[in-house]
Amino acid sequence: MNAVGLAAIDLWFPEVVTPSIGALAVRVEDASGQVHPLQPAGPEMGLETGWMRFILPQPIPGVGRDCRLRVEWSGDSTISLGLGPAVPDQRFRACATDGPAPDETLALRVWQSIGGARLPGCAPLISAGQAVSIRDAQFVSAGALPRPELLASPLQASDHVSTAYWRKEDMILVHPSRSGPCCAIIRNVDLAGLSHVSALVTVGHDRAPHLNFCIGVAPHGLVDQDGFWQRRMGPWVTGLPARGWAQAHCIPVEPITGRADLLLAVSLAGDVPNDFSWGLFRGFRFSTGEAAGDARP
Repeated sequence: MNAVGLAAIDLWFPEVVTPSIGALAVRVEDASGQVHPLQPAGPEMGLETGWMRFILPQPIPGVGRDCRLRVEWSGDSTISLGLGPAVPDQRFRACATDGPAPDETLALRVWQSIGGARLPGCAPLISAGQAVSIRDAQFVSAGALPRPELLASPLQASDHVSTAYWRKEDMILVHPSRSGPCCAIIRNVDLAGLSHVSALVTVGHDRAPHLNFCIGVAPHGLVDQDGFWQRRMGPWVTGLPARGWAQAHCIPVEPITGRADLLLAVSLAGDVPNDFSWGLFRGFRFSTGEAAGDARP
């Protein structure tokens, strides 16, 4: 990537990293031999997992030149970093100083400065302060959850809609209709004390149209009783392009004191055919807050 104008980099952490993040050194090394250290920004909404931002004191100046990102961990315990898709070119793979190197890239978002523009927030402003009490979080792969079932699709849909668990990729597919969003449900998951849920989502085909993603949660059986799945969803992540990655978030509408149902929705971002509309949910992060945890039986 081009170093000039680089202002911030987001890394994805599947587990809680603060306050131990002080032992993590992140820096950009450019082709001219200069080293540019980055400092972690305070997590928004009290979230200590998922995307976390590392910022430069000022954008990197000069003429165009390549650069690479170096991450060094000096803590006593281990730390987990999120990975992106596998790539054939070794130059773009995440490489480790010891141990086997993965085939995947490092999951990151790179921000370059543009005059008059402001960096978007690292987490969505959806909680009105409800999520600041997160005390613990865990990342769960798609394969660790019950199998999804199709809950809702447009009545007028005549094209292909489906949901499935892809074992080889360890992802959950939701394939929407051109006529509107489709929602899958994962029933009977033990989420006692849940205060916040997020999903790592991606558009899984090179020829896919732009897709919108959404995640929701409800006490087990409630959606089957009233059918109102839309009111229990978080905000839509809109216009994700082919092979794009993002996080979808939701704070429960009702208290989750025991088992719950997860709701996974995908729709097309435009009025186009739904060929190769592979909306994929790769994994989930379940967070517990102090207030929600107090309600545990």
